[in-house]
Amino acid sequence: MFNKLFHRLLQGIAVLIVLFTITFFLCRALPGGPYVSEKAIPAHVKELMMERDGYNKKVHEQYLMRLGNLLRGDIGLSTRLSGRPVNEVIAQSFPVSFHLGLISMLFALALGIPAGVIAAWKKNMSVDFIVMTLAMLGLCLPSFVLGPILAEIVGRQWKLLPSMGWEPTNAMTWILPMITLSVGYAAYLARLTRSGMLDVLSQDFVRTARAKGVSMHRILIKHCLRGGLVPAAAFLGPAFAGIISGSLVIELVFQVPGLGRHFVKAIETNDVNVIMGIVLLYGGLVVLGNILSDFLILWLNPRARAQSWSHIPMSLVIQNGTSLLADAMQRLKKNRAAVMGFYCLGLIVICCLVLPFTPILRDPNAQSLVDQNLSPGAKYWFGTDNLGRDIFSRVFYGGRISIAVAVLTTLVAATIGVTYGAISGYVGNKVDALMMRVVDVLYGMPFLIVVILFGRVLEKHTAKWSNFVVDIFTAADATPAKINDVRTAVEPLVMMAPLFIAIGALSWLTISRIVRAQVLSVKKLEFVEAARSLGLSHTKILFRHILPNCVGPIIVYTTLTIPGIMLFEAVLSFLGLGLKPPNSSWGVLIQGGSDLMLTNPWSLVFPSVFFSLTLLSLNFIGDGLRDAFDPKSSKDWSPQANRNLAAEFSREIASPGVGFEDGA
Repeated sequence: MFNKLFHRLLQGIAVLIVLFTITFFLCRALPGGPYVSEKAIPAHVKELMMERDGYNKKVHEQYLMRLGNLLRGDIGLSTRLSGRPVNEVIAQSFPVSFHLGLISMLFALALGIPAGVIAAWKKNMSVDFIVMTLAMLGLCLPSFVLGPILAEIVGRQWKLLPSMGWEPTNAMTWILPMITLSVGYAAYLARLTRSGMLDVLSQDFVRTARAKGVSMHRILIKHCLRGGLVPAAAFLGPAFAGIISGSLVIELVFQVPGLGRHFVKAIETNDVNVIMGIVLLYGGLVVLGNILSDFLILWLNPRARAQSWSHIPMSLVIQNGTSLLADAMQRLKKNRAAVMGFYCLGLIVICCLVLPFTPILRDPNAQSLVDQNLSPGAKYWFGTDNLGRDIFSRVFYGGRISIAVAVLTTLVAATIGVTYGAISGYVGNKVDALMMRVVDVLYGMPFLIVVILFGRVLEKHTAKWSNFVVDIFTAADATPAKINDVRTAVEPLVMMAPLFIAIGALSWLTISRIVRAQVLSVKKLEFVEAARSLGLSHTKILFRHILPNCVGPIIVYTTLTIPGIMLFEAVLSFLGLGLKPPNSSWGVLIQGGSDLMLTNPWSLVFPSVFFSLTLLSLNFIGDGLRDAFDPKSSKDWSPQANRNLAAEFSREIASPGVGFEDGA
C-alpha cells in the first residue's frame, strides 16, 4: 500500500509539471499580454517590468526560468495587484475557500448519501419519487439564482441570517454560502448513490439473503453500502478539487473573500502569474482528490460484492421469448415519471425548434421603451423585461441555444468518456495508470482560459460562418424577412461554437472515471471469464458483455451531464463569458432575471420554469432508462417472484455440496 501511494505521489508531481507546461503556453497564446491595462503604462516602466518578470527573454528561457522558480516555491509577482507575491495572494485567500468548501462537502455527504440509499431502498415508491425530485430540483436551480433568493428572503426580509460577508469566527455567516454551494453536490451524490445501490441490490447474494429472511436494514448497511458507494466515490475526486478551490459564483453573490474572485480578475487582466498559481493549486487538489478517491474505491472493493449471473434463474430475469430490448421498453412504458418526462421534453424541444419560424413569436431583440417591465397579459404572455423585449419570444429563442449546447456536447462527452474509461479499466496496470494521469492533467486545465482562448481565436471567424449560411439562403432567392430569420437563428449558434469545442473537450473526464470504476468491478466476474474461455475478442467482451452491466451509472451520469452543461453555460453567462447580448439563452435570461427579481419577477420565473422543467424531464428520463436498460434491474421483485425465489433457494440448499455465502 505504501509503495502504491509513493508511486501515485510521484505520478502526481509529473502531472503538475505537465499541467504547468500546458498552462504556460496557453497563457502565452492569450492575446494582449500581462501589461495591458486601461491606463497606458509608460514605455520605460513597462520595459523594467518585463525585465523583472523575464518577458524580454526567449520563450524557452522564460519557461525554464519559471519552472526553476516553481521548484523553489516561487510563483512570481502579480501584475494586477501592485506587484504582490502570488504566494501571498493565495495564502491570504485560499483558507477562506478551503473552509467554505470543506463544510459544504461534509454537508453534501451527510445529505446526499443517505438520500440515495433511502431512494434505492424504496425504489419506485413515493419516498423514492420525493427524494429524487428534491435532488433534481437541487440540480435544476442554479447557484446564482438560489444564492440571491436565499440572501434576499432569509437574510434581508426574514433577517434570520447574514445575507453577505464572511467571518471565520461567526458560524452564522457560513450557513447561506454553505447551503448554496452544497445543494448541487448533494444532488449529484444522491443520484449516483441510488444508482450504485440499485446495482448492488440486484446481485445474487441480496436475493438469497432476502429469501433467507435477513432484514433489509442489515442487507443495506452490512452488505450493500460499501459496493453501492463506488460511483459516488469516483465522483468525489474532482468534486473535492472543485468545491475546495473556491466557487466563483458563491464568492461573488455572498461577498466571500476567497480565491475564486482572484481567478476571474486574473483571466480578465491576463495576470499570468496569478493564473498559473491558482491553476497549479487546483491541479494539486485534483491529484490529491483522485488519489483519495482511488484508495477509497480500493477499500470499498467492489469486485468482492458481485456474484456471477450464472446463479440467477433466467426465468426471473426476462420472460421467455422476450428480448432484452423489448423487455426494457415494456418496463420503460410502465414508468409514468419517465413517460411524462419524454412528453414534456418533446413538447419543449418542438416548441423551441418550430415556434421561432412562425409568426407567433416577435423579434426577441426588438426593444420598446413604452412597454418596459410589463406584467404578463394578453399582448405579452410572459411580460417584458426592462428594455421592453418580449420574454415569451426570448424564452423559446434562448431554449434552442441551451438545448443544442447541452445535448450535442453531452453526446460527444459521453462517447469519449465511456470509451476512454472502459478501455482504461479493462486493460488495467500501467496503461490504466497512464490514462488516468492524462485525466488528472486535463482535470487541472484552466477551463475558463480554454473557453476564453477558443472564443478569442474563433471570434474573427464567427461572422464569416454566419454570413456563409445567410449567403446560401440569398442564393436561393429567399425573402429579406426569411434571411433575417435565418440570421437570427444562426448567429447565436455560431457564437456558441467555442463553447461546443471547449466544454466537449473537457466534459468527459468524470464519466470516464465512473465507467473505469464500474469496469474494474465487473471484469473479474465469472461470466467475463467464461467469455474469455470461449475465445471472444477483447472488443466483444468489453462492449457486449462488460459495458451493458455498467449501463446504470453511465445513463445516470449522462443525464446529469446535460443539466450540468446547461448550468455551466448559465454560469459563464453570469460571469460575462458566455453568449453575448443581445442574443440569449436560458442561462442569459436567468442571469438577467436574477438582477430584476424584486421589481420584475416574471423575467426570472418563466426562464427558470422552462429551464427546470427541461432538467426535471431529462432526469426522470435518465432514471427510467437506467431502470429499464440495466440488465440486472429486469428482475421482478413482485410477491410471486419472491415466493419463486424462496422455492429456488430451498431447492439449492437441499442439493448436495451447495452452500450459502452471505455477504459481499
